[in-house]
Amino acid sequence: MDTLSRIMLVAFVTLVSLRPVLAQGTSDPVRIIVVGAHPDECDIKGGGTAALLASMNHAVEFVAVPNGDAGHQTMKGKELARCRLAEAQEAGKRFGVAYDVLDNHDGQLLPDLSTRLQIVR
Repeated sequence: MDTLSRIMLVAFVTLVSLRPVLAQGTSDPVRIIVVGAHPDECDIKGGGTAALLASMNHAVEFVAVPNGDAGHQTMKGKELARCRLAEAQEAGKRFGVAYDVLDNHDGQLLPDLSTRLQIVR
């Protein structure tokens, strides 16, 4: 399992662990951040849960670490990154969540301090 897949797993375990907090009906919104390894991973793996939590007035944010500029049969580079960003923003609107796509090239991430600080920001 690669590093970003582990991050996704931790994010979903965190969501499951929030269940007791959410069940108490607290009036204070909970802030939830789901980090994905690609610009559609958060939607695919957590979209339903995120939409439910957002409908309960919790603040949900998706963060895709790479910009998705690789891996398509006809598009590539900046054109593909723009397309994936537009898709992510539309998904965010439909789910009622904020959706950030960081500007890192797909397939070129390193587990270094610079990347970690970018995610923390």
